[in-house]
Amino acid sequence: MLPCFYCRTLILLSKKLWDLEIPFIVCRSYGFIGYIRVQVTEHTVIETHPDNQIPDLRLDQPFPSLKKYVDSIDLEAMEYKDHAHVPYLIVLYKYLQQWKGEHSGQLPENYKEKEVFRSTVRKGMFTKSQLCVSSTKKCKNVIEHHSLVSSCPSKSIKKNK
Repeated sequence: MLPCFYCRTLILLSKKLWDLEIPFIVCRSYGFIGYIRVQVTEHTVIETHPDNQIPDLRLDQPFPSLKKYVDSIDLEAMEYKDHAHVPYLIVLYKYLQQWKGEHSGQLPENYKEKEVFRSTVRKGMFTKSQLCVSSTKKCKNVIEHHSLVSSCPSKSIKKNK
């Protein structure tokens, strides 16, 4: 137990420091056992760079050169190889313009509309089956090669080395 004069001194010191808004830390150790007391006034911390920030792509009001560039791209006329290299931003912009045309210029507002918009974007993306339609012979070769490589047993690889 602490001596009474020690406690009185700590209390007087803590009151003075509290009034001056100076943090007060008391540490005491007894071998492997000890305690720490911290006295501070409220300190507000504002996170200026939150981790979960939603980026604003400004697709609802694009700048003129972006609009001109995106409008020059025809996704429907592209083959799979070219379509696979189109930035996702352009795909989003195209389907957002389509959505706005169908919904009198309004963006998706509630959860249900946003889910419909997401599914529309997903449906517009190329799949492996669409790749096969555009180039049947190439597709067969790619699929055969992929299945052979991915199903190749590890023993046969070691023997060939």
